[in-house]
Amino acid sequence: MNETEIRQAKVKAMLWSKAKEPQNADEIIKFLMKQFDPIDMKFNLALLAGDWHGRYRDKELVNHMYSVAKEYSVNTIFIPGDFWDCYDYTHFTKISQDTRFREEISTARTELERLTETFDNIFFCRGNHEKRFIKENSGMLGIKELFALSGITKGYRVTLDDYMYLTSAGQRWRISHPELYSPTPLTIARGLARKYHCNHFVGHGHRFNYGFDDSGQYQLMDGGGMFDSDKLEYMRNTTTHPSIMSGFGMVVDGRMVLFPGKGIRTDFE
Repeated sequence: MNETEIRQAKVKAMLWSKAKEPQNADEIIKFLMKQFDPIDMKFNLALLAGDWHGRYRDKELVNHMYSVAKEYSVNTIFIPGDFWDCYDYTHFTKISQDTRFREEISTARTELERLTETFDNIFFCRGNHEKRFIKENSGMLGIKELFALSGITKGYRVTLDDYMYLTSAGQRWRISHPELYSPTPLTIARGLARKYHCNHFVGHGHRFNYGFDDSGQYQLMDGGGMFDSDKLEYMRNTTTHPSIMSGFGMVVDGRMVLFPGKGIRTDFE
């Protein structure tokens, strides 16, 4: 069974357990399935660039991404989570008191305008920072409502899921933003590859690494991000965590091409 079929089965089981009337079950299933919006696309060429973090994005890196899109005629981009930062909505102690969500809305508007002018196909999924907004609104406002605050509501697609799928030249990629972290490179991606049996591009960890799973069959990537590490507040804390690394990727006929950002050696292929 694929993931959609599994969801349908779960919904049916829920309805039957509540003794819903059989003649209404199909309509209710259709309604509930609309709450899910899985993104599963086929493109041979696409950019993968997550973790923008709103006003804390790296403008130089963003401009570089657009230059890459122009140079290689890329018209598709996947942005796996944390396009927004939602700093005002965090429960963590705010050191800088930098609480200006209205400015973040303006930033989102600016970047969405530029994205929709550049790319024909734009796909977003949920990250843990978008989840802050959803949580604080008790789920009554979702990720689509968050994006709608920008005033830009067309030209892109967004899903409440924390993952998307891309098939490129027969190579299947799961592009995700799991709420998992490991200081060891590619640990999360390797574990996900064992579970889902496909290539993985993983956001959230703010690390930039590329390799293969233990079988050598699946490509793995810690997806870096479009953030500016000098602006992120948590970088003020002294920890033993590895230094964060920005960057983005481009899938070409199923294979990953790396575009590193700050804090990364560039003398590798």
